[in-house]
Amino acid sequence: GSYESAYRDYLAHQLAGLFREARDSRQPARLRLGEDICLAGINRRERTADGHMILGKNPGGPVDRSVNVCRIEARDGRPLAAVVNFAMHPVTQSGFTRLVSADYVGVVRRLVREKTGADCLFWQGAAGNINPLVDETDYANTVAHGTQVAAAALAAWESSGPAKGEPRRCVRRQTGLPPFRFFSYDHAEEQRRVTEEELEGARSRPAFTPGLLAWYQNALQRITRLRDSWKDPSLIPPPVTVDLQACRLGEWAWICLPPEEFCEIGLQIKEQSPFPRTFTAGYTNRWVQYIPVPQAYHEGGYEVTTGSLVSSEAAAVLVKTSVEMLREIQ
Repeated sequence: GSYESAYRDYLAHQLAGLFREARDSRQPARLRLGEDICLAGINRRERTADGHMILGKNPGGPVDRSVNVCRIEARDGRPLAAVVNFAMHPVTQSGFTRLVSADYVGVVRRLVREKTGADCLFWQGAAGNINPLVDETDYANTVAHGTQVAAAALAAWESSGPAKGEPRRCVRRQTGLPPFRFFSYDHAEEQRRVTEEELEGARSRPAFTPGLLAWYQNALQRITRLRDSWKDPSLIPPPVTVDLQACRLGEWAWICLPPEEFCEIGLQIKEQSPFPRTFTAGYTNRWVQYIPVPQAYHEGGYEVTTGSLVSSEAAAVLVKTSVEMLREIQ
């Protein structure tokens, strides 16, 4: 509507001004890199007693607990900026809050800025299947999680060591990911039936807003088309095109990924990266929804059935391409 259009127009001017301000205020700087651990997140893919995969709590599931920090300071040691990289959905207030906030990320940025004197940038990591330990509509819960992440970020800031080397290099690559398909017509029909039942149930629940009802309706239409594609090949979705970027500053490198990738994908990229410290930044250069790991496609669940546009092979393509790009800028 009109509010969204006005905001987009306003945002374009704001970003252009920020870029110019940054360009005009450039100065020599040095980098320091640090890392610490935070226990604020938990794997959210929980299997229920009847075998369904839900958005819940999975204490035994994989989690990337690392909080990576790039400390940027002037030559005289004066703090300029802190780049904080952590993987966790900013949903501490649950999906039923009716308030607008920056969630725990806003708390992290505020606390880091207060304690270091540096502007704080937050780069979301591979958070596709990671949620906060607790989600409550009480904002105190948001402060609690943000404080945990900020404490780890500040510890990483204080323990950071010099980043060696000065080469600066970035590469960009566009690649296609195979589109999502159900395993069979019957598999798609079963999921269509389940989604239709969920939609009917949602209509009778006062907590569900028109927006959430519309989300269910759109999901039902998409699943129906995917089901019908098994009889009409013209309905098979095209490959999903993604833009990837890899950049380096000395021994610090980062890879920019468009999806909400599962944390296992981010961990694989970090493990295979040729750099001592690699940040994975999701939700960048467009948004292509979730990229789960192959096993998740057999388990089902929200991120796969209604949240993914790509097939189970996409994760391997994303990791392989990302690592190739990081080696290219080595």
